[in-house]
Amino acid sequence: MSIFDKARIAILEDKTLWKGWSHLRGITFDFFREGRAPHRLSWEVFDRRHAAAILLHNIERDTVTLVRQLRIAAHLSGEYPYLLEVPAGFIDDGETAMQAALREALEETGYEIAKATPAFAAFMSPGSVTEKLHGF
Repeated sequence: MSIFDKARIAILEDKTLWKGWSHLRGITFDFFREGRAPHRLSWEVFDRRHAAAILLHNIERDTVTLVRQLRIAAHLSGEYPYLLEVPAGFIDDGETAMQAALREALEETGYEIAKATPAFAAFMSPGSVTEKLHGF
């Protein structure tokens, strides 16, 4: 058993710093590990819904379909703002990750996909963002 298996966290403060289509929270917490004094931390956490993405691969032609999206964050980072991406989007309430991936494929490319194979699920930036991306 690792020392991290016994990690405990006590939330001391959870305040809304901003709320719109996403939610920025200020979290103050104590982190406890066995045999050590508590360590107090204050972090900003960006609450975002989970999302799904799908790589559309045409086996017969051995090609993939990508979409070009305007991304203001890329622009603000000094990069070209029109990025090539796989179809992706938030998972709506009552929807599975698979359903969201298939819906996004149809919405963004016009391709109606019957099924997809789950490939991964990963937190996008786990130090500060709650969003988990489900890849197909």
